[in-house]
Amino acid sequence: MIKRPLSFIACLFLIVMILLMKLHPIRGNPPDLPEGSLITVTGRVRDRQYKNNSYILILSDAVPENGDSVKTSLLVYLEKEPVAFNLSPPIGSSVKVRGKLSLFQEATNPGQFDMRDYYHIRGIDYRLFNACILSHGKRYDIMREELFRLRSRIGRVYDSLLPEDDSGVLKAMILGDKNSLDPDIKTLYRNSGIAHALAISGLHISILGYGLYRLLKKAGLHPLPGSLFCICFISLYSIMVGGSTSTIRAVIMFAACLLADITGRTYDLLSALSLSLMMILFTDPLYIYDSGFMLSFGAVMGIALISPFLKHCLPFGDKPFLSGFIASISVTLFTLPVTLYFFYEIPSYGVILNLMIIPLMGILVVSAVLTAFAGMILPAFGIPSAFICHMILTAYERGCLICQNLPGSMITPGRPEIWRIIIYYPLLITLCILFGHARPSSGHTRKKRRYILFLPLILLMVLPLILTIRVHRGLTYTMLDIGQGDCNVITVGTGKTLIIDCGSSSEKEIGRYIVIPFLKYNGINTVDTVILTHADSDHINGFEEMLNMNDPEGIRIRNLIIPGEKNMNDKFIRLKTLAENKGIRCLTFNSGDRIKTGMAELECLSPKKGFSAEDENEYSIVLKLTFGSFIGLFTGDIQGNAEEKLISKTGGDSGITLLKVAHHGSRYSTPSKFLNKIKPRYSLISAGRHNKYHHPHKELLTRLREVGTTIHSTAEEGAITVKTNGTKIKITGEKNEKD
Repeated sequence: MIKRPLSFIACLFLIVMILLMKLHPIRGNPPDLPEGSLITVTGRVRDRQYKNNSYILILSDAVPENGDSVKTSLLVYLEKEPVAFNLSPPIGSSVKVRGKLSLFQEATNPGQFDMRDYYHIRGIDYRLFNACILSHGKRYDIMREELFRLRSRIGRVYDSLLPEDDSGVLKAMILGDKNSLDPDIKTLYRNSGIAHALAISGLHISILGYGLYRLLKKAGLHPLPGSLFCICFISLYSIMVGGSTSTIRAVIMFAACLLADITGRTYDLLSALSLSLMMILFTDPLYIYDSGFMLSFGAVMGIALISPFLKHCLPFGDKPFLSGFIASISVTLFTLPVTLYFFYEIPSYGVILNLMIIPLMGILVVSAVLTAFAGMILPAFGIPSAFICHMILTAYERGCLICQNLPGSMITPGRPEIWRIIIYYPLLITLCILFGHARPSSGHTRKKRRYILFLPLILLMVLPLILTIRVHRGLTYTMLDIGQGDCNVITVGTGKTLIIDCGSSSEKEIGRYIVIPFLKYNGINTVDTVILTHADSDHINGFEEMLNMNDPEGIRIRNLIIPGEKNMNDKFIRLKTLAENKGIRCLTFNSGDRIKTGMAELECLSPKKGFSAEDENEYSIVLKLTFGSFIGLFTGDIQGNAEEKLISKTGGDSGITLLKVAHHGSRYSTPSKFLNKIKPRYSLISAGRHNKYHHPHKELLTRLREVGTTIHSTAEEGAITVKTNGTKIKITGEKNEKD
């Protein structure tokens, strides 16, 4: 640290920034404007996009009319397609638009992507839908607009010369445009551990920048003008591709390297990294919370700190053929906490796959650049280099598919607690410092030499267990916030996981965006049993969505339980067929049937075998969960005769700990007679915010309050988590946890 004063200053700068942000937020709350209101906004065009069949303007310095004067940024989804998108308001021009205001969705479930937080870090507070352009100025930023048009033109070249999937990947890799990237390809790359290839970072800048610099030197150009030209070229390139944090970091470090070369100074990786960190955070401190920022800087830190240690300890570690393997291991070890904190899982074969990816990356980038410029001159000129791109991308995809189909391709430890991360990094750095210079002398025995060399490696391999080992204790029940629907996840101390219902009538793709991320967040990759209480869409469509996925993100489901054969309608028959085709065992549940695991027992109270009803809600499976002195009652959507029969069956069960209120808190469900019998201490209601049914109904809430129960609702609190050891109980709402 003494030899690197810039790194010491950067550490102090980082600590001060974190403390200042804790004491005083950098950006406050978004403008206090009513959701869904029509507003007129004046701002400046920062970028234009075409995504999901929508034309989008990104406005900066935006000020709403009749609002406060605080400037903000927003996304504007245009109502109509411009006559020519490239001729719509140019970048840098002032524009007045009118549209329907919408705030970004915040995460209300553990593991759910927080769109509001993501855009808040980028200074974007809200969006306008169905917007129309009222007017725009004639002045604009000529340089940025021309770079945008060049980027669009190159994108069209890729579209014309390559298959759709390959074009989408190249646009992401070379142009920073992920709007055309196929979601399945993106998931494949991420699950295989090569998602970094889709982000413009140090690898891309090195290939383009250093490649150009060497060409200019070979051409006889003096290093000073050559360096300045390359820095200008790479800076313009970073502006064209959108200037992500990883790109800006790479450009600053590239410029520092060239300046060191022309001034005769030694380039220091950590000092250059420290300089880029301070420059980026000085511009916008909130990027310290961004996963891309952390991974980009963490990757370089891994190479700088861990690679020398591995080269020292590994046999033949200083040999060139091991350099790629050592770099990949170093990056993985240093970024592991960040990867698990944001993505909850790690690809087992990512290190091996990167040994193929990285060497081919140079050829791919050069071929992609040749394709772009040759194709702009004459499309036929770009065909040979486009073919090389296609072959490399095909090899990437096949390599990913092979690794994905290998056993144990994905490890899902879940999100580590902060205290684990706080322990991990000091131990990792201490290990590298202590053993980085330890060398066996000629006086040591062979056994001691092995001890000195291999003990550090063993400790390094064991260290990730701090982040990944989970100890299951007690019982955890989470009522997920999936809008107007039901999804209940129960995990017991044995590690067994059960899901009761999985569907929503107000939210789309809850399986992909809520249920699966929640399971991975908690380190769950196997669901032992899914119980569907009845066939209403708001209880089953999320599970059906997961069955229709080619690979439900690596989540394995063992058993499916549905009501008895007499109650099996067309929806259940279809689900049963889908499940059996996936290798899931299908069972029926009737009154008296039980599932037992450890201290937990789940008993079916209703319906009786052979029971039939005209109303699907009446044959809902009713479940009683017992764990020590904790008793939970899950009532599906029961009503009418089913409720009357349940009252007689639960007559002796006074003192229910927790009630999952039936039918999302509808007006006529859960009658007073039933509540007076069971007297629940806590009542949980799953309902969508501002739903058209006005659930939970005020009359139902009155009945609950009359029996003295404590009410929790997903509409108010987000996902609700209940933890118990069989005697004590703790209930928290996701929104309360975030606050």
